[in-house]
Amino acid sequence: MFRGEGIGVLVAMSLVAPTANTAESPTLSFKDHFERDTRSNYVTAGEVTWAPGSLVLPPNAAVGTRFAGALRVAVRTRVEIPESSTVDQAVTHRFYSARGGDLAVTFISRARDSGGASGFLVQRLSRDSAGQDVVEELGRFATKGESIGGEWRLEFRRGLLEVARGEREAFVYDQALAEPIVGVAVMNRGTGVLECRQFDFEAFPEPILDDEAKERLRQADDLLVTARQEANRGDSTSAIADAQRAIWLRSRTLSEDHLTVADGLVELGRIFYVRGDLGRALDAGRQALKVRQATLGEHHPEATAGLIDVALYHKTLRQFDTAGRLYERALEQCREVLGERHQRTAVCLDNLAGLHVSLGRLAEARGLREQALAIFQTTLGPYHPESISCLHNLASLRHAQGKRDDALALYREALAGGRRLHGEHNAEVATMLENLSQLQLERGDWRASRRFAQECMSVRTSLFGKEHPATRRIESLLAKIDREEGRSEPN
Repeated sequence: MFRGEGIGVLVAMSLVAPTANTAESPTLSFKDHFERDTRSNYVTAGEVTWAPGSLVLPPNAAVGTRFAGALRVAVRTRVEIPESSTVDQAVTHRFYSARGGDLAVTFISRARDSGGASGFLVQRLSRDSAGQDVVEELGRFATKGESIGGEWRLEFRRGLLEVARGEREAFVYDQALAEPIVGVAVMNRGTGVLECRQFDFEAFPEPILDDEAKERLRQADDLLVTARQEANRGDSTSAIADAQRAIWLRSRTLSEDHLTVADGLVELGRIFYVRGDLGRALDAGRQALKVRQATLGEHHPEATAGLIDVALYHKTLRQFDTAGRLYERALEQCREVLGERHQRTAVCLDNLAGLHVSLGRLAEARGLREQALAIFQTTLGPYHPESISCLHNLASLRHAQGKRDDALALYREALAGGRRLHGEHNAEVATMLENLSQLQLERGDWRASRRFAQECMSVRTSLFGKEHPATRRIESLLAKIDREEGRSEPN
């Protein structure tokens, strides 16, 4: 998902491991899976009690399954934590990844008189190159002196983790775990008996690939990397050819409706968009969206990201009514699935602001963009690419409103953040320099305008060469600065 104004940010694609058609895979209870395949399952420290719709674990026990082959899984579980407890209780659900970076969700309930905090903790567990354990905290919900008792619901499906207390959402994590998943377990780390009211899962077998198929997929991955590099150099013809070849290899090896094919189509649509071939960009975006909606569901964050891409293409084609409906739907879906303060909700707000800018509704655009910036800076920090992109877009908006002093301060802040994040020689930094030069030209500060334009010229020449359209545009800007300065000098 990327945005077409300001510096825009291309969100890195998550290439999902091959999966079979999920409609053909039955849902089994965890107990059924244990009874059918005891070789890949384990129970530690005591006897597990199975009852209809529940799983009971004694203290310090664990139950889990490791899959003989790499699988993707969907897990739904409900944990009942007592409202008032005389013992410390902790339960961990762990998802094991074949590529490292396991995901662990732990619910903690402290004894009444312990004084400790209760809540839940979400972590990514991995190892570094030296073999040392690395623990990355992804989110937490903690209380001190307050009960977290009641029914907690956890659902992990196709890379989207949701934790809720009863019907109230508490945490959503939408960055896919490094799939394929090769195991899942539930562990009672407390001193009391644990009851899971539900612990069901779906397992989606991956196709078994021979060496030739694996090599085709590796070639496809390499071609997409090359296509991005070629697009960044302005060689769109080569980039399109390599992206199309990558999509063909994935379709041939997996299927036309596979998620990795959709990822390739997203990349191809971006290349067409940058080239200005908007009709073909829209076609690629629609194809990718269709696959994601069919595979993940219409409300999955990746499907919503595809919706935003298609909306951008419609907006650039000046089909504003269609773009507006798609942007509004994307915003509604993000709020419903991820919440009001999530970074993807902020992306939707920023994109909707861009549409209002195109329609000349600058006051409405400013309110939406300021909301988006506040969310980005709170959730991601001021130096995240999304925060800097939104800040730069807000500067462009204030510029368009004629608020040059405000715009100058915002542009400078965005430029400082861009340099800190990307360094001096970066295409997005060059865009900021160009906009600053334009603003200073309007303010009559020829010296500052020329300095920013020359810096931009240096960056773009080193990145793209002298003949690239963006470099030529700065050449024209420098000539304009000279003309404007000449007119202002007294005869």
